[in-house]
Amino acid sequence: MTIKWIKETVLDASILRASLLSVPGVVHGFTTRIGGVSQGAFSSFNLSEKVGDDHQAVESNRLRLASLLKRPWSEVVGINQVHGDELLVVDGSPEHLPPSRTLAPEEDRRFDGSITNRQDILLAVRTADCLPLLLYAPDKGVVAAVHAGWRGSLSGIAAKAVAAMKREYGCSPGHMLACLGPCIGPQNFEVGEDVFAAFADRFGGEVALEDSRGLYVDLIRANQQHLVDAGLLAEHVESLNLCTHHLAAQFFSHRRDKGKTGRQMAFIGLAPDPSARQDVS
Repeated sequence: MTIKWIKETVLDASILRASLLSVPGVVHGFTTRIGGVSQGAFSSFNLSEKVGDDHQAVESNRLRLASLLKRPWSEVVGINQVHGDELLVVDGSPEHLPPSRTLAPEEDRRFDGSITNRQDILLAVRTADCLPLLLYAPDKGVVAAVHAGWRGSLSGIAAKAVAAMKREYGCSPGHMLACLGPCIGPQNFEVGEDVFAAFADRFGGEVALEDSRGLYVDLIRANQQHLVDAGLLAEHVESLNLCTHHLAAQFFSHRRDKGKTGRQMAFIGLAPDPSARQDVS
């Protein structure tokens, strides 16, 4: 597994991506907490307006990200994540999605994932321990962005995203590529007995882990299993294997920071020029 970093003079180390989705025609990445203007607990590249950060700082961070990607912020389609398993199909132009996508809370968009085949859109999810998942179907030119906390992981939102891409656009799961971004690692994701038992029943001992310290869940392995069960080839599923809780200098972590922290963003879209490739120089 190879991690590639997008390097810019202004936002060096602000975005990372993996090799599997680094293909012509796809724009994708996972932001870190590095390279923004937010202060204190939100230092420095917080991309959420719903966590108590200064409004102007968030706006400035978003404009910096848009500049780095050379795409207008108006193309970024966010969602009001509610730890469920519903997915938004974005088949119309961005301006037709209510409400405003500037700094509005997006309360009318209660989903935990989105899919599209449009080239004028960047799908996005925000995380600070939950798992961000990006999908690409090269056979049909379709992308998806998914937010998978423990509830979404247990209910199979990853597999539901695959099913939605197949249903809405005729994508073949065997051709899909998936990348699982930074999230809380199993060594730091301690859970209660009820959650542990539910994961143990669904996945067994490779996902529900127990040792002398307590009970733990591996969100990465759970979602890898969902994707393979949904028809993706194991070699088409890549994980960055980066723990947000452990890597404090690189990532926000809701659990580590006791709820007062910023949010990373995972994003994916289709390049307007299908032959375009992200610059990793």
